[in-house]
Amino acid sequence: TITDQQAEVLRRVYISDPAPSMTKCQYMSEETGLRINTIKTWFREKRCRDRKFFERDEKLAYGKQWRQASIIFMFSMRDKKI
Repeated sequence: TITDQQAEVLRRVYISDPAPSMTKCQYMSEETGLRINTIKTWFREKRCRDRKFFERDEKLAYGKQWRQASIIFMFSMRDKKI
């Protein structure tokens, strides 16, 4: 289990480098006391979570634009005489 203090160190590095080199992983391992594999796994999973959130946010943003365009289209068609 990763403590809050260890996670904070990982988060600080992640902000500037989401895919750290082996040298950085070794440094974080010494600083936190975590195994290098644990650190690499944390970064891999964090990138995956962030990618999923980004994709979800994109879909939500696109969905909102699509709904707005649909409403505009519906109102424009209502005003036209066919």
